[in-house]
Amino acid sequence: MTRRASSVAGRTFPWEGLDQERRNALLLYGAIGVVLVIAAGLIAWGYYKDKVAPRHETVLVVGDRKFDVAFLERRVRANVRIGNLGANATIQNIVVSALQAIELEEELRQTAKLRGMTVTDADIDNEVRVRLGLPDGVARNVFAVGYRSEVLKTGLPVNEYREIIAAQIIQDRLTKEFEAAAPDQAEQVDAQIIKTKDEATIKDAKQRLDRGDKFNLTAASLSIDNSKDQGGELGWVTQAELTPKAGEALFSLPLGQVSDPIQDYDGWYIVLARDKQTRDVDAAQKQRIAAKTLDNTLQQTRVKVGSSNKITDQQILDIGTKALKG
Repeated sequence: MTRRASSVAGRTFPWEGLDQERRNALLLYGAIGVVLVIAAGLIAWGYYKDKVAPRHETVLVVGDRKFDVAFLERRVRANVRIGNLGANATIQNIVVSALQAIELEEELRQTAKLRGMTVTDADIDNEVRVRLGLPDGVARNVFAVGYRSEVLKTGLPVNEYREIIAAQIIQDRLTKEFEAAAPDQAEQVDAQIIKTKDEATIKDAKQRLDRGDKFNLTAASLSIDNSKDQGGELGWVTQAELTPKAGEALFSLPLGQVSDPIQDYDGWYIVLARDKQTRDVDAAQKQRIAAKTLDNTLQQTRVKVGSSNKITDQQILDIGTKALKG
């Protein structure tokens, strides 16, 4: 027998000197310990599965960035805390409006990235200072007190609060850029419009017009455009004030002819051109051109980077109920 084999053979184990009853007791305690560890693990897994994991489920994807339930919960609670709910707010529109705001902000940031536009920390601090009504060159400690108060009102982490401000800076810059680029004169059409959310409604509108119903009455009945209450009257508009396909159709139509249904990224349209002239572009039109150009630009970004809303009705209910309860 080798020295190693002799050593192993001569080794004694702690329980060899114990009587059978004590051995059984130790085995029992060990088994109980194993059961307790397994039970604790199952409890922990159940807690994670029921409480933790759902808060990390993705509800929105914009480009390569994902937003989870916990992120949306923070934004909804922030809106509740600062009273940014709107009239007659419901659980659904509180949550959906917050999600839409998050999507818009990220699309603005992605648009800025694509255009090479940057927002610095100094830009954000300056915007916060303006919102606080503080003068330029205010002492840093005075700014810090007001800034901290604003962040605490929302209950958001500092980085998320600053992301919101950055997106708003980008929106303001793009709006000013597009407004400055609007022409002083442009070809314009005296137009009427009907806009619907779905194809079935726009086909209904077209059938009514084809059988002789008046455009203004059909628009008042079926349109969802802001011009609905004016019977679809847009007045004189430039092509840049409309979505791409609706604008192209309106400016290519023979005068007096009603278009076929047109699908664009934000709905379905029927347009009517009554007259066409080159006219001065006034300040209100330039603002509308800027707003529509921004909408169209964000749509281009949405197509380029991708945007997907993944929230469920149950998540909307849970998030909204939790936020309103505080």
